[in-house]
Amino acid sequence: SENGEVHQCVISNSFISYSKYSIYIGEGYAIYNLHISNCDMEAQVGQNEPFRSFLYVLGTSAEILVSNTTLQDHKVVNVSPDLAYFENVEVLLFTGCYFSHTRGNVIHIKSGSHVIINGCFMENIVGNGIIINNASDVQINGNIFYEIEGTCIKSENGVERFNIEANRATDVGMFIDIYNTNSSFIDSNVSNNLIRPNIAPAIKMES
Repeated sequence: SENGEVHQCVISNSFISYSKYSIYIGEGYAIYNLHISNCDMEAQVGQNEPFRSFLYVLGTSAEILVSNTTLQDHKVVNVSPDLAYFENVEVLLFTGCYFSHTRGNVIHIKSGSHVIINGCFMENIVGNGIIINNASDVQINGNIFYEIEGTCIKSENGVERFNIEANRATDVGMFIDIYNTNSSFIDSNVSNNLIRPNIAPAIKMES
C-alpha cells in the first residue's frame, strides 16, 4: 500500500541476475532492518531490461546491512548506473563485499548518517567508488580500490565526522575529493592509507 513499511527482511544465499533492479524501495515507502548476505548480484550484457541498480532505495531506510555479497554489472553498454543508490539512509553497513566492472558509480548516498564501509574490494570502475553527501558519522576503513577512473571517495556538499583509514588505492584517478559547504572537518581523520593515483592529486579537501 502507499506509504507502506517493511520490517525484518532477510535476503541470503541468493543469485540475482538479468534484472533492472535487484532490490527496489520506492519513494514514499520505508524499509527497516534489511539484511543481505552471501548473495551474487549480476547484470549481463544484452539482457532485455537495461540494468539500473542492484540496491535502489528512494524511500526512508532505517537499517541496511550488506555482507559477503558480489555486485557487478559487466559494463552494460551506454548505461551509467550506481550499483547501490540511497536517497535517505540512517544506518548503512557494507562489509566484505566485492564491486566490479561498471561504467557508473559503486555506492551513491544522497543523504545519510552512520555509514560504515569496511573490508570491501572495488575494481574496474569507470565512474567513482563512493559518493556520499549530506552525511555524518562515516567510517571507510580497510577497503581496496583498484583501477577506478574517477574518485574513490567523493563528497560534493558535506560530510561530517568521518574516519578514512587503512585503505589501499592503486591506479585510481583520485583517492579523496571532499567539498564541504556547510560543515567542517572537525572530528575527522584520514590516516594510514596507501595511495597510488594516476595523475590527479591524491587528496583534495575544501571547506
